[in-house]
Amino acid sequence: MGVIQFLRSASRRHRVHFATSTSTSKSTSTGMNQTVRLANRKDHEHGVHVFSIRRGPLPCERNSPEAAPRGIYYIKVPKTNSTHWQDIAKRIAGKYGKKCFLFDQHAQVSDELHLQNREKHRSLLFTFLREPRDWNLARYFHHYVAAHKRIPNPMDMKRFVSHNGNEQSRYIRLTPWEDEEDSNKSQSQSRAVAIAKEILRDYDFIGLVEEPELSLVVFRLLFGLEARDILYVPSALAGTITYLRLNGTCVPTGPQFVYPDVDDFMHSDEWIRANEIDLALYKEIRKSLEATIDHVLGRDTFEAALAEHKRLMAAVVSKCLFSVNYRCSANGHWNVHFDCNQMGCGHDCIQSSLALTN
Repeated sequence: MGVIQFLRSASRRHRVHFATSTSTSKSTSTGMNQTVRLANRKDHEHGVHVFSIRRGPLPCERNSPEAAPRGIYYIKVPKTNSTHWQDIAKRIAGKYGKKCFLFDQHAQVSDELHLQNREKHRSLLFTFLREPRDWNLARYFHHYVAAHKRIPNPMDMKRFVSHNGNEQSRYIRLTPWEDEEDSNKSQSQSRAVAIAKEILRDYDFIGLVEEPELSLVVFRLLFGLEARDILYVPSALAGTITYLRLNGTCVPTGPQFVYPDVDDFMHSDEWIRANEIDLALYKEIRKSLEATIDHVLGRDTFEAALAEHKRLMAAVVSKCLFSVNYRCSANGHWNVHFDCNQMGCGHDCIQSSLALTN
């Protein structure tokens, strides 16, 4: 099998699927009462975590060094399409004016933010994660290939993805790893699932990069947002240009792929043991999103909101995809004039596209 054919096969093999049936939820008074009860619970009866509906307005408050953390915290995990989720966080916070504290930067939570004691009813903590194998490959092409202008090769790729493990879990976990077994050591499957569920319980929401529409619509319904609040402008240059944050430069990047030998290694017992927490967390998030739709929001409510989101996003993409300038140009240069501000990238274009849909 050639490399290209293999990659296409691997892509199909790794693709995430969610149920989309609208027949599993019925709008009855009994069902609504059950939904209200479940909305205040953290775990469904089968042990699956469900995200809770936020009652009342979003916690847009000023933060204070003397008080427990308050406000909106978006943990910007590298190589998770994080600029899009950051844009949404900016627009949500921007609706409330300067009084709203927003943290929306890259940060390893346990080392830099100390959110273990946050006031949960006065704060919102969320992030997005990526399928662990794809995330490791994205980091390889960004940090190793593009940043140093290297040519990919299977030996270096395998060495890179072998380094450490459970990196996404370590990045977002509130509890310092030193308080538990070292995050690089192999965990039992039950221990890995327990840590994954602990992380889920500490967050108000975690979405998946592979399912942006589903994740964003669940996010919107949980926190009482408007349909326009979760819109963003995809980059027409995605996958061709990468921004190097450390030196503020833009460099071209080729398509992401995986060598067959490296793919085999990333499905081996050795790699799986080294990344058991990340793999368990990703699986638990998938289950949590589905359980939240079926047992908290209601499938019919979700499907209606999803259809609205797709319609509005189609209008945004049609008008804004090639007209919004991001920091990096098509030839890899820094755009002196780019369409990003305190309300995110492409905000004005999104507003004008919405006017056309009314």
